[in-house]
Order: sequence, then C-alpha cells, then structure tokens
Amino acid sequence: MLFIQYSKSVTIKFLASILALMVMVVVIFIGLAFLPNSGWMEQSFGFEPSELLKCIANDTVVENEKIFISQDTLKKLMKGDSWIQILNEEGQELYSYHKPEIIQSSYAPGELLSYRKAENLSGYKIYTWFKKVSSQKLTWIYGTSYHYDIKDDYRLWIGVAILCIVILFGVAILFGIQLGKPVLYILAWIENISKGIYQEPIRNNRTPIFRNSNNQLRRSYKTHEELIQAMESLSCNLKENDIKREKLEQSREEWIAGVSHDMRTPLSSVKGYANLLASEQYTYDQKEVRMYAEIISDKAAYMEDLIEDLSLTFALSNNALPINLQTKNLVEIVRRSIIDLLNNGVANQIKIDFLNKQDDEILYPIDEKWFKRIIDNLLWNAISHNECGTTITIAVNHKTDEWVRTSVDIEISDNGKGMEKELLEHIFDRYYRGTNTSEEKVKGSGLGTAIAKQLIEAHGGIITVNSELDKGTTFMVHLPERKLSLS
Repeated sequence: MLFIQYSKSVTIKFLASILALMVMVVVIFIGLAFLPNSGWMEQSFGFEPSELLKCIANDTVVENEKIFISQDTLKKLMKGDSWIQILNEEGQELYSYHKPEIIQSSYAPGELLSYRKAENLSGYKIYTWFKKVSSQKLTWIYGTSYHYDIKDDYRLWIGVAILCIVILFGVAILFGIQLGKPVLYILAWIENISKGIYQEPIRNNRTPIFRNSNNQLRRSYKTHEELIQAMESLSCNLKENDIKREKLEQSREEWIAGVSHDMRTPLSSVKGYANLLASEQYTYDQKEVRMYAEIISDKAAYMEDLIEDLSLTFALSNNALPINLQTKNLVEIVRRSIIDLLNNGVANQIKIDFLNKQDDEILYPIDEKWFKRIIDNLLWNAISHNECGTTITIAVNHKTDEWVRTSVDIEISDNGKGMEKELLEHIFDRYYRGTNTSEEKVKGSGLGTAIAKQLIEAHGGIITVNSELDKGTTFMVHLPERKLSLS
C-alpha cells in the first residue's frame, strides 16, 4: 500500500513537471509564430496598418486628376523602408511615395487580389484600402519589409530551439533537485541503517535535513512524505529491536551462566561421591554405599530435569510439541499437584489454600500431562519467590453457555513479597531469572514460567500476572470456550 501511494505521488509530480515544460514550449512557439499579428506593427509604428491607411486616405486630395498628400502626414506615418502606392479603377498608378523600383506601376484585373491574399508583393508585406474620392474609386497599397516571417527566418528557429533547450535544461535541474535530492538523502539514510546507525542523516544543529526550523517537512520532501514516515518507523523499530536484542543477549548469557552453574554443582557432587566409592583407600558398609548412591541418583535426576526443561521450551517455540486433548476434571488435576507439593519438604513452611471443594468437577479438554506441568510450574514459582509463612491460594472457576461450551479461569495468588516492575515485565522471558529466588528452596533452569506460558498458549489460553511489592502476586490463566466431548 505504501509503495502504491509513493509511486503515485512521484508519478504525478513527474508528469506535472513534464506537462508544465510542454506548456511553456508551446506558449513560446505560439507567441513567436503570431508575433507579427500580435501588436508588432503597432508597437513599431504606433499604428495598425489599416488605421495608417485610413489616415492617409482621409488626407488624400484629388485635384485635376492629380493626387496630393501632405508631407507632414507622410513623414508622421511612414517609417523605415515603408512605401505607399495609389491606384485608379483600372489598376494604374496615380501616386506613389518611397516606392521601390521593383514594384510595378500597373496591375492586371485580379492580380492585386492575389497579392492581397498572399500579403506579399516582391518581398514586401502589403496592406490595402479602398475608398471613393471625388467620384473616383481609389486603391491604397501600403508595403513594408519591417517584419519577420518566422517560416523563412531559420535563425529565429535556431534561437527558439536554443531557448527551448535552455528551458528544458533548467526544468530538468529543478526537477532533479526536487526529486533527486530526497532520493539521495533516503539512500544515505539506508546506508546509515546498514551500518547499524538507526537514525536519519542530520545537520550540524542536530536536526533532520528533511525538516525546517519549525520541524515541518520541507517542500521538496513532501512528495516522499509516505516513504520518510516509513523510514522513521523502520529506524525506530530497528533501534528498539537492537536494544531488546542486546538485553536478550545479556539475559541469555546470564541464563547460560546460571544453568551452567546449576549443572556443574550436582555434577561435582556426582563426581565426588563416585570417586569416593571407587577409592581403594576406604571401605564402606552397605548403608553408606546406599546413601551415596541415593545422592548421586538425586543429582542425576536434577540434571535430567534441567535438560528436559531446555528440550521442552525449544520444542514449544518451534510448535513441535504434540498436544493430546482429552476431557478431564481440572479440579482433580490441581489437587494432585498440590498434594505432590505438600509431600515435598520444600513446601512444608508454605500454606496452600485450595478454594474448590473435594467433590467439585470442572470438565475441560486438556493434555493432562502438560496441564499438570503448568500448575506445578506456577506453584513452584510461588514457593521459590516467597518466604516461609506465605499463603498460596488456588481457585478454579468455569462458565458454561447455552450451547454447552465451557471456559475456565484458574487463579493462583499469594500474599508474599511481590515482584519489582522489571521482574514483572520479564517474568515470561525464557532467558530471564529473577533476583529474589530462594536457592535453598528451588534450583532450576529459570524456565518455569516461560514453559507454563507456552503450554497455556498451546492449549489456546492466555496467562496474565499482577504483582505489588510486599502485597503479593496473582497469576490468572484463562482457557477459552470449548465444546466438551465426553467420549
């Protein structure tokens, strides 16, 4: 859409410039072509030829078949190499003034008419006037070479051609500046982006080149307004993404360092106890061997869980985890997760309050294995981020409409110490670990909430979180309406 709008605006401006150039050239040609008829004679002599002949005719006097015209009138009206000739009805010359030798003295019937139509007599442009004076029908001929015939004057055509080339060149430069300068500016902008500089080229006063002192778009850049806006948006997005990428890279490095530490610690224990058992310097009874074997087994299981978390999160990221939906009782699954936690020594100092009754039944299509993993992760998160004596409250609610479609809301809240804003913003990031996790309670990959979110989304649901420092945290899981299948 942007490309279409930009192409349209540039095309319109280009066509408008070409059209303006064509109009200018046509106007010049028309003006020069009609120059002799557009007041040239009037500007040169002060009279139109017809008005001049009329004045001469009115001042003509016939006495004894002789014609008299006052010299004052002739000198006043005649200029340059103009001449005048007066004929009788038979076409014979009765009077002439300044007539060139090549001009004939008599005209055959119809001959003068042909000269009038051609407006040319022996290379002179002629004008005629007819009037009856003293019972005689006279014809006045006015001739002049004081004019230009564009059709015959090749020098004028050369001049017009040169003028048109100059105008064309000037318009091309103007159009090149208006269209080319912004394009070069945008290319420089793109070059900046390719170098990782997500900012438009600027002047010494730190303002963008395409804006004036009032921060308005300059006139020559208005044609490219849509493209400039797109470039601004692109630069802003790339800059934000670059900042996010740097933070993500930093979080990734910290996460890898944390996971490496978590793997190295149990691995060191496994290696240490294995070396003790393999040592020939000591002899262990059956009880000690069993104790060391249990420690090794626990550490191996811990490392196995870490590896499983890593595999799971990447499988979810690539949509490679199959979800087998079956209608199950969510209340029972949540109750089993709570029981498992209570049977673990970590949760002994935490109070868990499950608000649903024992005989409650909320049926919903889920993958039981992964849904239990969601609840386990969220409960473990609540335990690991709070001190002893914290109360965790769990409630499962549902709504069923007239078409027997059920939606589910699960709320897991605590009255613990809450989370800071930064932690709250990154709570579902894969490579982010909180700083207030109790290592004595839980040592994990830091992927618990990220995996829970991905598994919830794999079920078509959403998860949100609210938290206030020293007041507690609440996770809310919403599973959308689904029609139950009890088969």
